[in-house]
Amino acid sequence: PFRTNGADRATGSPPESGLPDPGMGMSPGSDRLGRKGLFEVSLGDSSITDHWVFRQLDKARAKIDKLLGEFRFAEAYDVLYHTVWDDVADWYVESSKIEETNTLQFVLEYVLKLAHPFAPFVTETIWQSLLSVDKSTTLLISQQWPKKLKFSAWAAADFDKIINIVREIRKANIELGGGQRSLQTNNKFVLEQADLVKHLAKVSAVETGQSGLKLDSTDFELYLSASDAEIGRFSDNRATAEAAKAAKIKVLEARLANKSYVERAPTELVAETRAELAKLKKT
Repeated sequence: PFRTNGADRATGSPPESGLPDPGMGMSPGSDRLGRKGLFEVSLGDSSITDHWVFRQLDKARAKIDKLLGEFRFAEAYDVLYHTVWDDVADWYVESSKIEETNTLQFVLEYVLKLAHPFAPFVTETIWQSLLSVDKSTTLLISQQWPKKLKFSAWAAADFDKIINIVREIRKANIELGGGQRSLQTNNKFVLEQADLVKHLAKVSAVETGQSGLKLDSTDFELYLSASDAEIGRFSDNRATAEAAKAAKIKVLEARLANKSYVERAPTELVAETRAELAKLKKT
């Protein structure tokens, strides 16, 4: 089982980098022994969502640990912010509304530990409100800094596929003008995850078949219900958007190929141009 004190779920040694301890929060690499965490959790029969959020939390822990050790506080906070809102709130919590999971409390505890150096008083108050034992011996500040989490990489990758499917459905539905739609596919994986896809993508059903608008931006053959007229408008709009993107890429490439621009323009502007070009080519 995974234990929040890191005894069984951690591998390797505690991180060496850390912040000077101001007495207001845990420090990465702290030599405090800490207390046993509030909750224990096993990922034995857990969903792909559980494995995914463990991977995301572990990636965040490693990044925050490194950034705090380098005194790059704003960047560390940015990692925490996007992990909590983009990963935990947007995907994990939303998925947990229809999936049986025993990791919710563990994830909250882990997030509180990561957030403690940035918001010591708020996180301590939330931590205390979770306890049913003697509060005097279970302060959040006395807990060990989170260590490496174990998870199944392939299970986490499966949830990445779900995210890509849901994003493509949402994007296509917006371009089609919105409304309630169903998804059709003959793919076994997607059909096995039908309830999750249905909930996250807000479609009316996920069923077998190959009728409707074909979605081309996933690894699976998927069809979103749409009329012939809607499919025609969608195709025309996509073609127009692709042409506009190609033209924009051509302009940016020409700008970066201009030696005078690269050498004389402000460094920040050149960097922005390169970043915009890379983003356009990626999407």
